[in-house]
Amino acid sequence: MPKMPVTHGEAKQFLMAVREALVTGQQVQEALDALRPHAAGLDAVSCVDVLERAACLGDLVVLQQVWEMLSPFAYPSWALALALRCGHENCARWLLMQGVDLLGDPDPQVRRDIAMPVHDGVYTRFDLVRSSPTLFLNLMDQTVSTEVFEEFTGNEQLAGSAYSFSTNLQNTCDVVYKLAATGLFDATVFDDIYRACVVRAWHSIRHASQRDDVTADICFDLATKLLELYHTKQIGSSIIEHVMGSLVVPRADKRVVRFVCQQMPSAFLSRLTALTWLQADVDLVTEMVPYLLPSTSVVHNATLLCVLAKNGKIAQLKQVGIWANSFDEKSFDDAILAASQEGYAEAASWLLGRKQELFLPTSTDDFLDSFLI
Repeated sequence: MPKMPVTHGEAKQFLMAVREALVTGQQVQEALDALRPHAAGLDAVSCVDVLERAACLGDLVVLQQVWEMLSPFAYPSWALALALRCGHENCARWLLMQGVDLLGDPDPQVRRDIAMPVHDGVYTRFDLVRSSPTLFLNLMDQTVSTEVFEEFTGNEQLAGSAYSFSTNLQNTCDVVYKLAATGLFDATVFDDIYRACVVRAWHSIRHASQRDDVTADICFDLATKLLELYHTKQIGSSIIEHVMGSLVVPRADKRVVRFVCQQMPSAFLSRLTALTWLQADVDLVTEMVPYLLPSTSVVHNATLLCVLAKNGKIAQLKQVGIWANSFDEKSFDDAILAASQEGYAEAASWLLGRKQELFLPTSTDDFLDSFLI
């Protein structure tokens, strides 16, 4: 026979008192002590809700007491997200050290012997967890990582009354970076946190009437530091490169595209090769040239050369054409043809001269003539 949950009488009042105390920060110990004798009768949803409130409070001792009293939890990941959102480094670090996975799946088997007041699968707001086949498929999909960088909406509670806590995005990003730098996120979580961070920046500047460059500054700064960890410490995976490329889409704010060009120019050049709409957006491409560096792919570099040649962008051609060891003869032949077909004789002439400099060896007579002159 299943146990009855704490839903009636004195025990229910103790649960309500704990919820309130964790939000206000007042008489927390007294409330926890009063609830402890009834802890075994709490249903899974109530336990998760209490853990989440404790994570928001930011008192590690309280969080540890709640964990000891109510674990195991059917779904501790949202509590970790809230600890990060609130900038509580000590609580977030401790939860990670307990093995909490930010993208973890709910465990519907926890406390199934206790009758549930709501559907026993309701532990989180999304189904997008580590096992989701859509994870990373759409850059804008919400996951639990998305919530780390959001503010409270008043709908966070799983049970009981609504609550919210003050947040500071800079503090949140500082905590995320510290934990990432110490290797406490595995590759998948690191990748998704990076995705969520740059998407938050994207959203903050996508509408001119609601533009928030301060938020974008904070998120792009974190993203830059996370990329440094990716490059220098091999934290994360190649999904990061997929995320960067996916930021280059029609009508994206130029600041977003510039970030991609500055931080991972090969991702922009790869997208340029693959996307006809981007090749046609000549103004955007020419504006990004000063921020680009050559890709290891000759094909990707050649695409840029051809786009500039086809549109007679001689100033940008001269910036790109001098990239060392970045082109083959075919790159210049294709670009010369593109410029000629569109009637840009100056561009074609410059490209021909550059090709000869790179690929036609100087004869002995030419060398002597140049030396004597």
